[in-house]
Amino acid sequence: MITEGLRDFEIPDKPKFASWPCPIDISRFLNGDTVSSVDWVASTGAGVDVTALVLDDLKHTYSTTEIIPWIFSGTPGQEYIATGRVTTSSGARELYSLRWRVIQSQPIGKSVGLDAILAA
Repeated sequence: MITEGLRDFEIPDKPKFASWPCPIDISRFLNGDTVSSVDWVASTGAGVDVTALVLDDLKHTYSTTEIIPWIFSGTPGQEYIATGRVTTSSGARELYSLRWRVIQSQPIGKSVGLDAILAA
């Protein structure tokens, strides 16, 4: 689901209806340190703040080596960037970003038979 980068991570296209956590393992950047806190904000590619539109602030979590934003909704065709501001137990601070584009949900290209017909 997530493509790893150095400090920037990417999610392949996300359907508009999809809502899920996006665990990002940052242990190799911590060099033995641990995550103490993380705050998330989100913007469009143009820099417009959309934090409340695409991030569920009540569901974000983190562990000692993983940051886990919760993304949802969005506008089809729009690209979003979430930035996590991480503070470690030693007081070090770093930024990590997560980028994705929202797509319209795709219908399944198969015909479906009817089991029943509703009559008015």
